[in-house]
Amino acid sequence: MKQILLPDHSTQNQNTTSYASNLLKRIHLQKIFVQPGTQNAFLFPLGLRILGIVPNEYSITGEACNYILPQKCHNQTPVCILVESLIATWEEDFAKWNSDNLETLRAMTVPDTEIVMVHLQQPVVQLLDKKFLEFSTVAPSAQLTNTPNWRQIPSNAFGRACQWLRNNIFSKSSKTFDSLHISKIDGSKFTDLTAGCFSDMAITGKENVQDMNEKKETFANIIVQMPFNIDIKLALHYRLSMNSQFIY
Repeated sequence: MKQILLPDHSTQNQNTTSYASNLLKRIHLQKIFVQPGTQNAFLFPLGLRILGIVPNEYSITGEACNYILPQKCHNQTPVCILVESLIATWEEDFAKWNSDNLETLRAMTVPDTEIVMVHLQQPVVQLLDKKFLEFSTVAPSAQLTNTPNWRQIPSNAFGRACQWLRNNIFSKSSKTFDSLHISKIDGSKFTDLTAGCFSDMAITGKENVQDMNEKKETFANIIVQMPFNIDIKLALHYRLSMNSQFIY
């Protein structure tokens, strides 16, 4: 990601590279699209797996993928394979909060109790309204209270919710999304091809069969694979925090 966003810095010396890393305080990946023009010319489907992103498709053998490219396909329309709605709306709804003031801004501990009073606009309240079962508590919006704009949240649930926001919002960095793997969805090797792969080969009849067989044995079916290609076009929608400014 750093090579894409700051290409000039990535080719400089170590000090400049460190400076670039400091500039890239945080990258919030919001959406990923498989773009038109993506194609798989192979005679078998391929699985696309992006490290750090939860897979949402599975092959018949149980192989987890972020996207499966059918055999001999050519995408004509964009396909969204990731939507991080909370990250996408964070700066719009919760611009006041950061990792340093998350527990203190519009939140206060009630003395001598295990209760934290939290304002309705606090991001923890919004999180617990959606994931209250995960945090073993009651949805703040469902509480009966005599303080209309404030909710009482158990301190342990409040602390775990703050940690969740740090892990899933404030700590999303470019290092999380830097590996992309392509493989056959049945787990076999690319060189394990059937005789059907010859059907699309441009054979003129002038080839020397003996030479082709020798090359096939030497280069592990490279001759068979040559007629096929794959093009992957991904569009990343992200928010970049750099020197206290945000670029979309």
